[in-house]
Amino acid sequence: MTYWYGKVKRIYLFPGVLALAVLLCAGPAPAHVPEEAEVTLRQISVCEEGIITGIRYEDVRDYSRTATGKRESFDVPFAFRAAQVGMGEIWGNNIPHREDVAITGGPPTYASALVMRYITGTGENMTGVKSPGEYKLVLRDGREVGDITFEKMQLLSRDMTAADYTFDVARLSTGESFTVTLREGVVPDRYFELAALVNRGHPRQATPEELEEFIIMGRELKEQFLNSPDQELFAVKGPFPFKTALASVFALVIVVGLVDFWRNGYKRWKQT
Repeated sequence: MTYWYGKVKRIYLFPGVLALAVLLCAGPAPAHVPEEAEVTLRQISVCEEGIITGIRYEDVRDYSRTATGKRESFDVPFAFRAAQVGMGEIWGNNIPHREDVAITGGPPTYASALVMRYITGTGENMTGVKSPGEYKLVLRDGREVGDITFEKMQLLSRDMTAADYTFDVARLSTGESFTVTLREGVVPDRYFELAALVNRGHPRQATPEELEEFIIMGRELKEQFLNSPDQELFAVKGPFPFKTALASVFALVIVVGLVDFWRNGYKRWKQT
């Protein structure tokens, strides 16, 4: 009986020890990284020497991540959408030649500058660009920034407001231009107050609560610029409401017909 008990102990104890050893050797399980939601933004198309190049949001996003070594802020989808809106206002459904596109202004943030450089083909480490356009970072006071580095942008963005989120998109061959501005309240003043505390420690360091608020607000702004229609983000007109206009015209025709019948048809019917 003693021998049988010992066998049972050995049979059941050995698998447990083995499993424990495997867990200890394996170390902690890697943290789960959630998959990114699919982006459905339209691409920007440009023509270079007769070849059409499609610029997707994912292209500028990955370019920004490679340059900064971290995930993008809302400045990346903002800049992509702003360029898309401005180019659409000038060229409509036509595809512009890349060398004919000039973009000026914008907020002094490294991420937005990276996006505009990529779209115009003036960025660093870009292969296959045959005929680049123009991009100039010009501040609200008219100063042009030549040294576009992360450190330089950190200093310049110290007193940034929503008014800095403005781009001029121009067609060099004709001089036609369009100014892209944010709708009032899209990026609240509170965001810039928190950015000064978190990113620059100005005028003091952010509290843990303020840091959490800043992270949540940045995430919400990013989602907003990825998913909201143009007319909710920028000071542009939305698409013409054809269905509403058609329904209004139809209703007007019916009303006019009824009035005409009352004035003429009913009188004739009454006389008979």
